[in-house]
Amino acid sequence: MASTVDICNGALNQLGATTILSLTEDSKNARLCNSRFTQVRDAVFRSHPWNCLQKRVELAADTTAPAWGFSYAYTLPADCLRLLRILDYDSNYKAFAVTSNNQTATNMYNLFQDKLKDARFVDSTEGQNLDQDLGMSDQIDASTFINSRF
Repeated sequence: MASTVDICNGALNQLGATTILSLTEDSKNARLCNSRFTQVRDAVFRSHPWNCLQKRVELAADTTAPAWGFSYAYTLPADCLRLLRILDYDSNYKAFAVTSNNQTATNMYNLFQDKLKDARFVDSTEGQNLDQDLGMSDQIDASTFINSRF
């Protein structure tokens, strides 16, 4: 599996920028990668219901009901990035901070969208476990119709 530095260097290579040895080195690119990697990674994770990132949990109702609109409240797990029933897309992927070039930033955003489309296709063709009794098992009925999710 690629390390954080490997992923950052892949992005920097796409921009034609100088690569880094670590996120803590004293360089502009390392500082930018260190400050933005987690935000960008989590935004990509939220951008699509990736099969490998789905987790089912049973939430206990909070003891205090919401002030209005609902009868129950639930505290989300600390590692929850997105509820699958709520769409929350982040679209602020900019290469401008590294290159100071709007055209490069636009080109990189378009490349990102193409790569994301490809990744979503691959993810959607892997199938999905819809039977709660199986938990997160890889066991999927062979007759399952696989829908592309773009």
